[in-house]
Amino acid sequence: MNDRVRPAGSPVPAPRRRRVTSASVSRPVFLAAAFMGVLLLGAGEARAQAIAVDSTSSAAGLQVDTLTWSHTVGAGSNRVLYVGVSIRNATTVTSVTYGGTALTLVGTQAESAGRNNTDIWRMIAPPTGTANIVVTLPQSRRFIAGAVSFFNVNQTTPNDPFVGAEGTSTTPAITVASVLNDVVLDVATANGDSNSLVQDPGQTLRYANNTGNNGNEIRGGASTKPGAASVAMSWTLGALKSWSIGAISIHPVTFPVLNISKTDAPDPVAAGSNITYTISYSNTGTGGATGVVISDTVPANTTFVSATGGGTLAG
Repeated sequence: MNDRVRPAGSPVPAPRRRRVTSASVSRPVFLAAAFMGVLLLGAGEARAQAIAVDSTSSAAGLQVDTLTWSHTVGAGSNRVLYVGVSIRNATTVTSVTYGGTALTLVGTQAESAGRNNTDIWRMIAPPTGTANIVVTLPQSRRFIAGAVSFFNVNQTTPNDPFVGAEGTSTTPAITVASVLNDVVLDVATANGDSNSLVQDPGQTLRYANNTGNNGNEIRGGASTKPGAASVAMSWTLGALKSWSIGAISIHPVTFPVLNISKTDAPDPVAAGSNITYTISYSNTGTGGATGVVISDTVPANTTFVSATGGGTLAG
């Protein structure tokens, strides 16, 4: 009998049933052995696809209300594009687009005195190829913007909620709740006269840029770090100045987790009587399962009678 499994996300139908007429089956031990074999073959295990950084880019704007630069998204699967924006003299970003399509604001963190602020924006499944990213403000400002695109990111829930922090010191920092196999992305912002903005050695720099070194200028950068139960993201400034920082934990796609079980009734069965095998299956992973076939061999010394739930006799 061959039954095809529905892809993940589809309603699970009633368990498939196959009835066979037993001609000489009188040993329940044989039936139990066949049952255990199917269970072992069908067991699934959750595995996560590693999130991969695709490409990065950035640009700096000197007293402008629009910043435009090109970014290339590769052909990997399960793509997500994140854009960080670091602005001198806090203001609200009007829009961010990639190839003319709007991104969604993930979160924003303003420095309490209004000296700077940090945004993170997102696009799920950006098209592959090279296109312009355009960041628009309601008025002219000095600001930095950068992009990081990723592969193997969960397309339903790409990230946890945005978390932010602000202060005045030489050590911008934030702690992010995360999990193993996630990737934490942070964007840090500081005034230009902080002289430098350097990520902690445990973080991988994705971009860094600035408009200049005086107090009216701005610095911005982004970095990533592997996920864990609690992830500390920190930077070092060259001088004590105001800063703001925002971060998210990005989730990977997981493989399908296929589960299957088989029961028989009655057990034991008398020779010449019917026995019904019920096969139940499910996908408890977040990845879709396609092209999957469930095959169940008719035991020796039995004859196929009928099947329900879409099962058919093959061979």
